[in-house]
Amino acid sequence: MYCGVYAPWDHAPKFLRFSEVMDPMIPVKYFFDADDVEGHQETLKTWRHHVVNDGFYSDKRFGPGVLFHDYELNIRLIEGLHLLFLEHQEFSYEKKKVDVEQLSAEKEEWLWFPVELSEKELLNPYVILEAAFDEVKPQEFRDHLVEWLAAALSTHAIDESMSPGEIITVYEHLKKMYSAAWLIFQRDTEHAFFKFKATKVKPQQEDNNNVTEADTSTAHPVIEQSPASKLALKEVVKAILNIEPAVRAIIQIGTLENPFGYILYIMIDEPRHELDYLVNELIENSLKPLIDISTIVASVSSIKNGNTSERKFLTWVLTNGVIIYETDGLGLDNLNAGNNRLILNTLQHESRLKFARLYYTEISYHFRKKEFRDALQAVHRSIEATLMEYLDVKVGFETTIPNLNRLITVTLIIDSKVSDWFLELKSARPELHDLLQSVYPETIRNSLNISEQEIMDLMGKAADLMMLIHSLLNE
Repeated sequence: MYCGVYAPWDHAPKFLRFSEVMDPMIPVKYFFDADDVEGHQETLKTWRHHVVNDGFYSDKRFGPGVLFHDYELNIRLIEGLHLLFLEHQEFSYEKKKVDVEQLSAEKEEWLWFPVELSEKELLNPYVILEAAFDEVKPQEFRDHLVEWLAAALSTHAIDESMSPGEIITVYEHLKKMYSAAWLIFQRDTEHAFFKFKATKVKPQQEDNNNVTEADTSTAHPVIEQSPASKLALKEVVKAILNIEPAVRAIIQIGTLENPFGYILYIMIDEPRHELDYLVNELIENSLKPLIDISTIVASVSSIKNGNTSERKFLTWVLTNGVIIYETDGLGLDNLNAGNNRLILNTLQHESRLKFARLYYTEISYHFRKKEFRDALQAVHRSIEATLMEYLDVKVGFETTIPNLNRLITVTLIIDSKVSDWFLELKSARPELHDLLQSVYPETIRNSLNISEQEIMDLMGKAADLMMLIHSLLNE
């Protein structure tokens, strides 16, 4: 946190919580959790268009109110970046300088890289912030953006209170500040976004036979492991390590039926965030000739994150699963899982409930317009949001890339009432169950022949599931 000369009152943060003032990287992380750099830049461009032209901003799905959320994200980012800039001015001498070799590595490894910046800006993104705050002070950014908000939500373009030059200046600075924020975030946090590099499966070498099963004498006796199952899991462990060498631990948290298989929680070295699903798919697809498995991939950083959903779900995993592989020094057995109670995250609970209802409303909208394929997609998303709410509240399981099949698999080991709902749907109405699985990719969805009655039935099923989840969360 910046602790030097006190910033003038008009530049002090007004939108940040105390915890975010103490750690300005939090609002930066929120910003990139909401969208990537290019997505934010496109939103900013659309926002600017509605500032200087007649006609108001309106999101196709959620209407004009979404713009207020983007406005807050930008204001909070600016205030967070200003605090980081002040801190950098005070302590820059302590930080390791970035060199050209590091830039090359970052360009190769990062999920996205701001190639439009100059080498000087890439080496030190704080020069971008310095130029921005020299020309437009934080308070002036706030003043400009609130005028942008008012103009974009009005049917008329902005009046002469703001010149075209001022609009362009704010726009160009914000675009570059997004890239600067990305560079700072990627370098200074453990939540960086990396590309996933697929590794071909190589034959198991003799010197890799040191893979050992973890001592299960202290594991919770929730899952029974027969000698045959232990032998099969040992082979699965070897195969997974060949596919992804960064694996640090593998925990069995359930089994699959018809065909038989395993549900595994896998911990890897680096946080991958929304790219975790690529690791999941690579491992699952590579092992299909051997056995069916469903995987949940997480970072070892969740061991240290005591107040995150990652840690809450890890608590549940360690309480109910069996450790089948663990590298030296990880210390999973030393974690006192029993003392980490799962806490209801009411903010995210309400947020996901809101999205589930919004998607449900969207179903009706598309249904009235006879857009049955779009209505099917809205059903799919509503059920995903409902399950995400349920799993987050119950066990702390979160995912940045919703996948209905994976969410259903996790419910199999959490509560029989929810899993029975899907099993009954698959048994009684297989055509509806298949429709839910046919939303992605878009080419498949667009080739479907969907009847009005099928959408009506799916709407009823989605409503039934929401009611079931609501009752389970309030037991």
